[in-house]
Formats: sequence, C-alpha cells, structure tokens
Amino acid sequence: MELELERAELKAVLNRQRRAQGHLSGVIRTLEEGQDCADVVTSREDGARMRARLERLFLSLA
Repeated sequence: MELELERAELKAVLNRQRRAQGHLSGVIRTLEEGQDCADVVTSREDGARMRARLERLFLSLA
C-alpha cells in the first residue's frame, strides 16, 4: 500500500502526529512524576479536546 499525499497534506499530517506525540510524551512524563495531567495541556481549545480524550482513555483502561 502506497500513501499518496501532496507535500502540504503530508506536512500537515506529520505536524499533527508530532503534536500528538508531544502531548502523549508529556502525559507519560507527568504520570511517572505523579503530577496532574492537566499541566501538559498547551491551550484551552486543545486542552478541552485533550482532556476529553484522556478521560476516555483512562476510563477505557479502568
């Protein structure tokens, strides 16, 4: 299977993936340090979405 994306589309996809990776790394680090995961969130809009995603993730793990 070959992925066909325009350069701009690929850049946007990679940027989203890197941002998600950064958020996840921050969550892992905060959990390891015993801190509140809300400290990781970078903006209100992203924070609300990330908090909702984290809540769903944590509930699925319970």
